[in-house]
Amino acid sequence: QEQEQAGGGGGGGGAGGRPRYGAEAPAALPKPKLNPEPIVDAKGDSESKEVMDQRNQMRIALARKMKKDLLANKERRLAEQHLRQIDELDAKLKEVELLREENRRKEEELSQLVQMQQNARVRALGGDAKY
Repeated sequence: QEQEQAGGGGGGGGAGGRPRYGAEAPAALPKPKLNPEPIVDAKGDSESKEVMDQRNQMRIALARKMKKDLLANKERRLAEQHLRQIDELDAKLKEVELLREENRRKEEELSQLVQMQQNARVRALGGDAKY
């Protein structure tokens, strides 16, 4: 038991399946600080107002650039979507035009067949077909 508590001995883990203290584990990287501490110059003074203002301006400029990029991407996506919709409408319009032309042709054929049947009836009745 003393060996296990001290980190020695065989076996891969302690209670609860956790690795023993002292067992080799990957080193954890330090977490980055969100608000870094002010840089101290050689005199021991904290950052000057100019440096802090410059840093703030750089943050603002970066935020503007990121917002501009997001808006540009959104506008590009909307434009592409608009073009796709126009293409779909064009395809539907062509389909409707083809169907209309096909229907017109069928109506014309039927009209000709009706005319021929009427002419045949007139001839069968012994009259003169003027058509």
